[in-house]
Formats: sequence, C-alpha cells, structure tokens
Amino acid sequence: ESVQLRWNSNLWTGWTPYDITNKVHPEIYALCIKAATTLWLWICWVDVIARDYSAPVAWNAVVLELNSTPWLGWDRELTSVNTPRELLIRAFGIKK
Repeated sequence: ESVQLRWNSNLWTGWTPYDITNKVHPEIYALCIKAATTLWLWICWVDVIARDYSAPVAWNAVVLELNSTPWLGWDRELTSVNTPRELLIRAFGIKK
C-alpha cells in the first residue's frame, strides 16, 4: 500500500494545530512516556501519528520522533495548552 505524505507538516508552513489533550487514549499517552523514559529524556516532544487518537495503540499509533529540546511556549499561542505550566504541575506538583 502506498501513502503520499506531504514534504513538511510544520505549523509555520500552514498546518493548523488542534488541542486533543483530553481525547488521547491512555495507551498512546503511556507509549509516549515509555519512549521518552527509555531514552532518559525528562522533557521532550513526542511526535505521534495515529488513525484515531482516542483508540488503543495496537495497529493504530506509532511514535515518529522524539525532540529532546522542544520549543516550549509556541503552542500556547495556537491552542489552549500552557505547556510550561503543565510540565511544572506534572513534574513537581506546582499548581500556581
């Protein structure tokens, strides 16, 4: 089977981000955590492609790449996610 991919999917080339944080299946979330911790990365950006992000991983999702130096903060301008705040909450329990 052949799949035609676009040469680039970066936001600055015209793609639109969607906040699906609360729709991602727990298995996909766990896959991202496992990929990052396997490479000893505490903070990273995990690029995942899936047919359905609300479905389990099996034959549905794959990790494309891990960015060990993610560009934090850009997503707040484009979605409702405040990534630096989420990192502080999850890593250190800081809520303010």
